[in-house]
Amino acid sequence: MFETKDLMQMYYCPECKDFFEEKGIVMEFNSYVSATLSNNIGDCPNGHLRSLDKEYLIYLPEKPIKHFNSSIISLDMKKFSEKKQIFQFNNISILHAACMGIISEGFENAIYKGTGDGFIVGLPSLDVSKAIEFCELLINNYLIKIDFISYRIGIDYGLFFSYTDLNERKDLMGQLVIDVTRISNFGDGKDINHVLLSENAAVNLNDSDELRKVNLKELGICLAKHRIPYKVYNYQSDSIGAEYKLSKS
Repeated sequence: MFETKDLMQMYYCPECKDFFEEKGIVMEFNSYVSATLSNNIGDCPNGHLRSLDKEYLIYLPEKPIKHFNSSIISLDMKKFSEKKQIFQFNNISILHAACMGIISEGFENAIYKGTGDGFIVGLPSLDVSKAIEFCELLINNYLIKIDFISYRIGIDYGLFFSYTDLNERKDLMGQLVIDVTRISNFGDGKDINHVLLSENAAVNLNDSDELRKVNLKELGICLAKHRIPYKVYNYQSDSIGAEYKLSKS
C-alpha cells in the first residue's frame, strides 16, 4: 500500500492530453473569490489555461502512462441487477476468470479493469481487429455456453491512460474510457448481444487488410447522455454480434 506522503497531485490538460504534477498554487485572496478563479492558478507547461474541474485532479504515486493508437473494450451484462444474487455472483466470476484466461494466453499487455457488471480492457498499441479477436474468444469459448448471460460490447480506438491505483492494481482513465462505455450502452434490447464500434474504431478496421471488416455496418448517429452525438457502427459475424435496429424515436 502507498503512504499519503508518496502521492503526487497531478492535473490533466485537455489541450495537451496529458497529466502534469501540481507544483503548488499561489494566488491573492481577492483572486480566490473572483469569478475568474481559473485565470489565477497558472498555465500548464505548454501555456494552456488551467481548469479547476475536479475531474482533472488526481492523486497518484506516479504519472499515468499514455497509450496512443490503442483499442479499448467495454462490456456489461444486461439486466444484471434483476438477477438473483447467486446468479450475479456466478456471472461476474465466470466473466472475470474467462478474461484473465484470455489475457494470459495471448494478450499479456492488456490492462484489465473489472466493473460491477462487466469490464473495461485496454489493448495498448494494437489494431481494432485484436479487440474483436478478444471478444470472439470470450464469447465463443465462454459466454455462448452460459445462457443466462447476455451482453453489450463497445469498442473504441485512440488514446487512454493507465496507472497503478492506491491498492497497487492497474486501472484505466481518459476520455476514451468514457466514450467506450457510452458506445456499449447503445447496445440494448432483451437478449440481444450487440457489438458496437465507434467511428475511430471502424476507420481503423476498414483501413486494414483484415477480412473482419466485411462484418461492419454503419448505423449513423446515436445520442448519449446530454444528447452527445456518437457515430456508431454495428459488428455482426456468424459467431458474435447481432442485427441492430435503430429506434424511430
